[in-house]
Amino acid sequence: MERNEIEQLVAHGIFPYDQQAKTRLIETAISYILLKGSYAYKIKKNIKLSFLDFSTLEKRRHFCYEELRLNQRLAKDMYINVFAVSKKGKQWSISTGPAKAKEYVILMKGMNPDHQLNALLKKNRITKKPIRQLAQQLADFHQNEKSLSLTYDPFFLSREFADIEKFSSTIEKKLGVDYYKLVQTCIQLSNHFVLLQQEFISKRPCLGYFKNCHGDLHSQNIFIEKKPVIFDCIEFREAFRHIDVLNEIAFLCMDLETYGYADLSKIFLTDYIKKTGYAFGKKEQLLFTYFKAYRSCIRAKVHTIEMSQHPSSTQIKEKVKKYIEGMAGYMIEIAGKF
Repeated sequence: MERNEIEQLVAHGIFPYDQQAKTRLIETAISYILLKGSYAYKIKKNIKLSFLDFSTLEKRRHFCYEELRLNQRLAKDMYINVFAVSKKGKQWSISTGPAKAKEYVILMKGMNPDHQLNALLKKNRITKKPIRQLAQQLADFHQNEKSLSLTYDPFFLSREFADIEKFSSTIEKKLGVDYYKLVQTCIQLSNHFVLLQQEFISKRPCLGYFKNCHGDLHSQNIFIEKKPVIFDCIEFREAFRHIDVLNEIAFLCMDLETYGYADLSKIFLTDYIKKTGYAFGKKEQLLFTYFKAYRSCIRAKVHTIEMSQHPSSTQIKEKVKKYIEGMAGYMIEIAGKF
């Protein structure tokens, strides 16, 4: 569906539940989310990028069902079903029964946005308790998932890191030459790190550290309820989900540190390592810091895509700056140590 069609659905569409409730639209880089009453409806954008392909209706249908299946591991009560979006004349509707699909939507239980971890971090309303709960939850999740027996190409990391170069002209144009140079320096350092650490990285799967993870573990994808709810895992590319557990938890630690909560990041990491018993010596610590830089790079890339879609947004521009600066900080921290 195109943006104008989404707006028609929001304004005049027929929904299966809470029809009289007001509909609020949230747009991300790759999806539209419609909040209505007690429910949320997620629609994937008709888009093809270097790391995902939602360019056909059949592909969007497939990934809707994958998202439903995979997220029920950590957010079973939140993810409910997949429905068709149909159109009769000028009337858009979300159908619970058989219908000729113009699009597909994931039905989810609506959650309180004030309980989203990123919102709590911004308002300084987070304590140690839910962070320790998250450490326990992730430790249990990773240990319950089977270790993946695979041959891992460590240069996948440096290639994905360097993928941000595709957006370098946008970064230079919108943020200036200094940020462009920072990105180029970080790419060079990343390439060098992976080249020198390739043997250590490639052995990690053999040691049982690669799992079918969440893949996108940052604060915006966590609701702090009685028990934390971790949602919106990666469904569109298996390689982003079949990852090293240190890569997984580095994302959340990086995010906590970006918001200024280095103390909570340390508590989370310490509890997680203690509960799993996973090795965390000097080499693992170096790799963990690299993973934090890698995750900063991914967030910078995602927000750069949003910056291209919303060029007048100063808020998105500041997010890109923040993550590029964080990426550089982590790479400088490990430079000369590998």
